Amino acid sequence: MKKISIIFTLLMTLVLIACTELTAYKIVFETNGGNDIQAIEFEKSYALAEIEKVVPEKSGYTFNSWYLESDLNEGSKLSTDITSSVTLYAKWTITEYTITLHLDGGVIHPEQVSKFTILDEVNLLTPTKEGFKFLGWSISNTEASFVDKVEVGSTEHKSFYAKWENLGEVETFEISFKNHDNAVLQTVEVASGVVPAYTGQTPTKEATLTHTFEFTGWDKAVVAATADIVYVAQFKEVPITSGTTFNPALLNSIFGLDVYALIPEIVTSDYEVIDNSNDLFNDVYIDVFDWTESDLMAYDALLENLLTYDALEDAYILGELFIYLYADDEIVPGSIIYGIGIYQYLEDETPVDPVDPVGAPFDKDELNGIFGFDIYALLPAIISEDVLITDLSDETYIEVYVDIFTWLDADADAYDALLSGSLAYDATEDAYKLGDYFAYIFIDEETYPGLTVFGLAIYGDKAGTTPVDPVEPEIGEYYSFNVQDTTSTLDGSYRNNIDVTLNFANNTNKVIVKASHIANITQTAPGGLSLGKIFAANVSGNANPTVYLEIDALGNLIDTMSFEIQGRTGFSPNLAGAKLQVFNNGVWTDLAGGNFYSQIASSKTLITISGINASKFRLLFQGTGATSNGGQFMIFNVNLLTGNAPAPVYELWSDVVTDLEAKFDDLDFNTYMPDFADLTNLKVTKVSDKSFKVVGSTTLDVNTLYTSYINLILNKSFEKNDDLSLVRGHDVYVYVVNDDLAYAMYIIKGTESLEVYIYQFDAVMDDVVLETLSKRQSINEYEVSQFGMSGLPSTGTYDVLVVPVEIQNVPFEASYKTKLDKVFNGTSLDTGWESVSSYYYKSSFGLLDLNFDILDKHVTSNVKAFYEGKGQDGDQYAILYALTALDSTIDFSKYDSNNDGVIDSIIFIYSTDYNYDVDPWWAWVYVSNPDIVGSVSELDGKNFEYYFWASYDFMNDALPGNSDLILNSETYIHELGHLMGIVDFYPYEGNNQYGPMGGFDMMDYNAGDHGPFNKLVFGWLQPLVAQKGTYQVTLDSYSTDTDGLNSTLLIPFNSSDLNDGNAFDEYLLVMFYTPNGLYSAHSGLEYIPSNAGIVVYHIDARLTSNPVFWGEYFRNNNEGASSFINQILEADKNNSIPGNGSIKQSDLLTSGTLNLNTYSWNQGG
Repeated sequence: MKKISIIFTLLMTLVLIACTELTAYKIVFETNGGNDIQAIEFEKSYALAEIEKVVPEKSGYTFNSWYLESDLNEGSKLSTDITSSVTLYAKWTITEYTITLHLDGGVIHPEQVSKFTILDEVNLLTPTKEGFKFLGWSISNTEASFVDKVEVGSTEHKSFYAKWENLGEVETFEISFKNHDNAVLQTVEVASGVVPAYTGQTPTKEATLTHTFEFTGWDKAVVAATADIVYVAQFKEVPITSGTTFNPALLNSIFGLDVYALIPEIVTSDYEVIDNSNDLFNDVYIDVFDWTESDLMAYDALLENLLTYDALEDAYILGELFIYLYADDEIVPGSIIYGIGIYQYLEDETPVDPVDPVGAPFDKDELNGIFGFDIYALLPAIISEDVLITDLSDETYIEVYVDIFTWLDADADAYDALLSGSLAYDATEDAYKLGDYFAYIFIDEETYPGLTVFGLAIYGDKAGTTPVDPVEPEIGEYYSFNVQDTTSTLDGSYRNNIDVTLNFANNTNKVIVKASHIANITQTAPGGLSLGKIFAANVSGNANPTVYLEIDALGNLIDTMSFEIQGRTGFSPNLAGAKLQVFNNGVWTDLAGGNFYSQIASSKTLITISGINASKFRLLFQGTGATSNGGQFMIFNVNLLTGNAPAPVYELWSDVVTDLEAKFDDLDFNTYMPDFADLTNLKVTKVSDKSFKVVGSTTLDVNTLYTSYINLILNKSFEKNDDLSLVRGHDVYVYVVNDDLAYAMYIIKGTESLEVYIYQFDAVMDDVVLETLSKRQSINEYEVSQFGMSGLPSTGTYDVLVVPVEIQNVPFEASYKTKLDKVFNGTSLDTGWESVSSYYYKSSFGLLDLNFDILDKHVTSNVKAFYEGKGQDGDQYAILYALTALDSTIDFSKYDSNNDGVIDSIIFIYSTDYNYDVDPWWAWVYVSNPDIVGSVSELDGKNFEYYFWASYDFMNDALPGNSDLILNSETYIHELGHLMGIVDFYPYEGNNQYGPMGGFDMMDYNAGDHGPFNKLVFGWLQPLVAQKGTYQVTLDSYSTDTDGLNSTLLIPFNSSDLNDGNAFDEYLLVMFYTPNGLYSAHSGLEYIPSNAGIVVYHIDARLTSNPVFWGEYFRNNNEGASSFINQILEADKNNSIPGNGSIKQSDLLTSGTLNLNTYSWNQGG
């Protein structure tokens, strides 16, 4: 099992350390799972030919070549001599081995796999030989022991020998094939173990007055003979209207008038009238089965002579109705059915003819004239001869629309792609940044009746000047808000509103504001205060309330805060203290000079506090401990100023050392430091909590001074650290004070200056044994505790019902039941990947063992168009008829595995091809609608709630890169995740193709394994729990984990969050990913990384305060630009996801460090 070491510092920094020693130049070999190769040190250059002689070994793989990039892209393949320090990455091709079977006259099993790799397990299947009993496979002709499989990890080509026992006289069985009426069609005698074959005429069944019958197969799968058996022919009903002339009664009754009198006579003796009408639309199809194309054209000529043609509708006008002709090649596969369509808009929904707007060729000068500068120079070219520019601006605001009448949907998408490639996207505005303005693509279906118009909109505040690049002020306004204007809902109790988030206009991506013991007082205000949002220092029933207003500026340093505050009349002594605290190293610390209690008055007072220099801070108020409400006060306008106050300038290095001595809180710091004379104008800048940069000017030669300072550093007993030098990209020198304290320094040369970096760290990592988190409450268990009922449990052994639903005239193939059994219950050999059952058994570490009961198909009484006419409810009508027909034959009570009174789920697989754009032909999990399925809402004493609806055709989807795929279970696996309560991780709305996980999860893009959050809330995974300190953690590969232990690290927002036994909290999950296990079949996809690395997930699975059964349980989802339920923290920090690109290898940490302090908790910090 692969393992990897991770180092956690107090700053939650992940470090992957490679042990190297640098001289002049060094070649480091990363063999990607191969044998270790000693680094090569050299001077000047190292020949390519010599490198090519360095060939690593890896069991089960063939070495390809060395590459310069870890993602092994072809452009990075080593092709020249090496002249600098590099890391080379080995690329491997997995070796394919053959299995040779010596059958000794036998017949190989038709599904026997004959090739394997080191990752595969191949079962040796049973061959047949007439008159002999198969004993087993041996590895040689003389070996007496047997093997039944090629184990995972096996290498080299394999040969196996079949061993037989002569049975003497062969046992035979009588196999009968009978028709529906029990008439014998054929009887054959076959030897034991031989699959019988029917060679007679295709079975038939006499037609009735209303139906013909089509042979679909036998009542059971034809298998190898083990006993006498009878197979009975099965048929499908096909309704007919043949032999009768057209009767207009049904047609006329649908429309409520004599429609037939308005149209030419329909000459037919074989037809069907189909009514797909709804509340807004009468829609009727007349399938004329005995018409040919000539008949259709002749009838069209009659319509053309009799009626007026409407080009917009592409139909003939029939009073308030419309009539048209069609040719349908879907009703009967292989045939074309011709017919007549008649429809009518209800409630005056008749569309109007479009108004052709008056446009002109695009004129950039017209657009530039509105803005007063060349704004068109900032945009991609607009090419159109039919454009209308509309200016809706006023004195303070620019609002311009460019209607482009020649654009189609594809043109708009193409221009949007050009904007995306040239301009920055602003998630708050949902638009592209265009200088001081914003631009976006729009679609207009209202301005021009009957037309859909695309265009470009530009808007923003009037600046009065040409946009220029913003200049960051030294001190400037960051964000302002008024507490009284919060849009958050607060109740009237000081006691109830604890740790609430206060939302304000446009605060997204700027600040997170939280408060405790604030109430919305709407009736009687405390003395001297007005009605509104009021804090209380003393709270009824709470002797020690933590009363605060907290601000998190999301990593942006705030220098100054000003705010208006007013205490109630006589607020003292109940309000006994007030101060500002900053959040530093995980603890709240009083700001020096931050006590503002003495400035509070019973009138509104403006208070200003400077020198905050933090991104997260709070106003903390102290009461007296009384358990009745008192000490009330109100906060109004709050103004935050950002930018850095000018850093002090030192002339002497000794003054810098004194400053750093205080910053590092180490009185002996001056004894470790060399004296860097000859530097002037010295400025100290904070890099992080324990890291600082000192910049100093010099008139001396910087190269000479640099060499001198390095010698001074070495004379102070600092030693060069090759590991840190590799990570930092500069020569780093370390002085170890003791096991818990060390300092590191490195210097960067400027033109006339030097930058000295100094940071403090823990010298020796402690050996720790992290606690393994106990199994968490699953979503299913939460549902039972919250609502008293649930869907499918995520742990245990259960039977699940699968109902094939054949839509009339869209038949399943004859082998449908066999294929459904394989895709739900089969093995890897059956599917070429995994079945639903085998996938979940592996993903759950054996904790979920599912068996799917595949029923015989139910054929609907309505055709495909009927269900499409019902829209999203169409599936429930099909389900209603299926369950009604099956009720008397099935004991539904056996499918309530946890005995909560609710059937865990029923899976319905329909025969129609799936179509995302036409309901109900997609895949989903939902709850039944009692208004539709009321008659079957209770089955055998159990409520029917959850169900799973998907197309049979999903199993035929391709899996790129997997040429061995037989049946694809991806969609069914994804939907089953919903049955157990997990949500989708892809965005439903917006323009982004990928959400915050970049496709990397079974619940995102149907790929790979379930991620660690899924497994945690399914009750499968038990992560290690991080604790404060500096230490090394060893993680197993998540991809090959077999027990749910030691493969993931959980970093909680608050450690106390874990005490309630669930995982519905905010935390980080860290896993070591390798591209194997359940990920291996998808490794060729762009959203499954091809190489190993550390993946860090930010989880915010806090529950909503008002959950509804089968509604929204979680506060967050993966929509929008922030506050996600499940997000991958990108190691490259380029904010590419969510967006239009998937996860990349660079989003995983493959070397170096990942400073988690650069990310923010949703709850602040």
